Amino acid sequence: MSEGCALLSALANVPINQSLAITGSMNQLGEVQAVGGINAKIAGFFDACREQELTGDQGVVIPMANVKQLMLRDDIIDAVNRGKFHIYGVYTLSEALTLMTGLPIDTMNKKGRYRKDTLFGKVLSRLMLWDENQENTDDIDDEKSKKKAKKKRKEKRQKKEGKRIKERQRIKEKRKDEKCSEESNKQSDAKPIDNTLNDTETTAVDEDGN
Repeated sequence: MSEGCALLSALANVPINQSLAITGSMNQLGEVQAVGGINAKIAGFFDACREQELTGDQGVVIPMANVKQLMLRDDIIDAVNRGKFHIYGVYTLSEALTLMTGLPIDTMNKKGRYRKDTLFGKVLSRLMLWDENQENTDDIDDEKSKKKAKKKRKEKRQKKEGKRIKERQRIKEKRKDEKCSEESNKQSDAKPIDNTLNDTETTAVDEDGN
């Protein structure tokens, strides 16, 4: 039961009354169940409070099922009778929370919703705020993921385009080399004009001489 009070107190951002001690177990429905050693637990907390001085605010919250088992010391009974110490029996976690926080727990409005000033209303508001913040965080993460994916696609396109440009340049250079090679071959096959003329003139002189 104490863990349930601490958890809901933290969710609602509402402090727990530190003047009260609490003991007991509960089931899944929030119904408080009896525990063992109840008299020793009450005596232990009473002694701790008495050492610090009893103020009239201290007390213990126990399961109602344990009330019939109480066999307390006379000094504890006397302090309870004088209003210097209190013993509260509860049936449910909601009753315990009311004592521990001083707030109404689950009062609803006309629309069937928890009122904002109740403990459950504060818990619900906190959870809704967390959910909204989480959605905003998810949206930011989605936006970052989209930008990252877009950047990757752009880099991929640029990489492909770079490969295509290099391939076109390679083909262009290959064709240029082939053309230069063809021209070089043509030049090597052609006979010089001067040599041709010299051969013709030599042939003509030979014919005249004959």
